Amino acid sequence: MNNNDEAIIVSHMGWDGTRIVGLFSSREEAIEAVADFKLNSEKESLIFDIMRVGKLSKSCMAEQSGKARIIERHHIYKDPLKA
Repeated sequence: MNNNDEAIIVSHMGWDGTRIVGLFSSREEAIEAVADFKLNSEKESLIFDIMRVGKLSKSCMAEQSGKARIIERHHIYKDPLKA
């Protein structure tokens, strides 16, 4: 999934809300970067938003990796052929 027009936005979701903690050019880079990120409670998680650069998504589909507590949101975009 290392596509030049994609970026991974990594956010930390905790008791006080969600904040962006990084921007990466691939999922592999993001996974490596968060390897030492400490989550302080069971209610905290990391969110990987897989986005297309320069596009606005209309919705997303999420899946969670239980052990790593990473939620991946794959964004869905308007089909340019149906515009």
